Amino acid sequence: MEMGEHNKRKISAKLETWLDGLGSRYVQLGDQEKNCSLDYIISISTATQLYHLSQKLDLLLKRDFLRLLPTEVAFHLISYLSPKALLTAGRVSRQWNRVINSCVEVWRRGCLCLGVQIPAEDQDAKYYKDLYLKVVARLKSMENGTAFESMTLYGHTDRVMAVFYKDGKLATGSDDRTVRLWDCDSGTCIKVIETDTVADLKFDDRHLVTGSFDNTAACWDLQDGRLVQRYQGHIAAVFTIDFDRDLDILVTGSADNTVKLWSFSKGSLLQVLSRYSDWVTKVAIVKGLPCSQNYYIISASSSDGPAVSLTMLNSQHESQDGLSWRFRHYVPHFQIKDCVLYFPTVTSKGAIFKLEKIDPNTDISDTSCRKFWNDADVHVVLGIGSRYFAFVSGDIPILNMMETPIWQNGTDCSELVQTKIVTFQKLPNVRFSKRGSTFSLGGTNWLDGLSKTNHEGVVFAASLMDHSVHVLKWKPMRKAKVIP
Repeated sequence: MEMGEHNKRKISAKLETWLDGLGSRYVQLGDQEKNCSLDYIISISTATQLYHLSQKLDLLLKRDFLRLLPTEVAFHLISYLSPKALLTAGRVSRQWNRVINSCVEVWRRGCLCLGVQIPAEDQDAKYYKDLYLKVVARLKSMENGTAFESMTLYGHTDRVMAVFYKDGKLATGSDDRTVRLWDCDSGTCIKVIETDTVADLKFDDRHLVTGSFDNTAACWDLQDGRLVQRYQGHIAAVFTIDFDRDLDILVTGSADNTVKLWSFSKGSLLQVLSRYSDWVTKVAIVKGLPCSQNYYIISASSSDGPAVSLTMLNSQHESQDGLSWRFRHYVPHFQIKDCVLYFPTVTSKGAIFKLEKIDPNTDISDTSCRKFWNDADVHVVLGIGSRYFAFVSGDIPILNMMETPIWQNGTDCSELVQTKIVTFQKLPNVRFSKRGSTFSLGGTNWLDGLSKTNHEGVVFAASLMDHSVHVLKWKPMRKAKVIP
């Protein structure tokens, strides 16, 4: 036994001397010669030596650097990867998946890059990752045309002339002298109000207001359908209405070429604006700056020198100033976003005008016109946001949803705006109205960027030629899959 230990120590000493000599010669070789030497040693090795070699190589070449690094350093390294690359990296090992799923900033940045609306309060990494995956899945479904489903509402017996959506309910006004209120989840009619032929309507959580061809506007209780107030004074059809309960103001535009301001609660006439030379087809109330008690009335008239007019009023509803912009030809319908006015034009197919700011000092030179694509009329601008905008165009009507372009000053309508079509949807036989009253966008919050919940419910509603109403809804999403 003692002899065996002595021989082992003796052999190890000889081996050590041999290895030292071999090593000193090996380091003097070039790379190619070193490779040849290793190839030869591998070729004469048995399975035992090859297994031993593989174990050593695993330790040297397959070191999990992410596991060995401090967490803060690991987060810094993975912050250079895109969310898509991170989804792949998360499959390397459980440790990598744990680290990647814990990095808040990476997933938060991924959401922001998609233009996602995120909460003001800080969230954990899981929240941002789930939100990122949900929005990616929704955008993919929009791109491949599977994001929406539709239903048709039947009940009216004559033309549907006005459509308005709010908070899961849709109001429709018809030539059959009724207004119907629909539950958009079930598609059932929950209320019928007897009135005259309705040209325009709008409702909030308590009241529904109609503008009718009997030359009046009317306010109805949304719960029981009773008439609350009637506004009489126009001598021709009331084409357009808008109201604000906080301001206690109702604005009506009529075929008698006037805009009238009413006390919403009392029904009394406050002021008449008579600057128009033709039918007033659209009105809107725009509140001023938060620190100001002034507000604006925007109105559009048609045919004879089409014009957009701005009137500023104080808290006593007294007119402070006014201004009109006249254009050659345009569809008398507009949208307002952050005190910027947008409306389509028929002077150049596919063009939309943008009035840079709404105040009495705005000059016609502050308008800019840009073209989205060739040979497609923009019939109505449905909504515009910081991230997306929606409009209807084409001889065969198409609902378009596009990324909001970066507008440049100027009036050259021949220049095509470079922007991305997010999705488009061919529409059935819809009924057109220059006032835009036969179309309604559903929830509009998504126009400023998708969030966790704002792509649910109604997307769009429109009157059809057969007196029914077409409703387009977001299709419910399945749980998002992790697809690199």
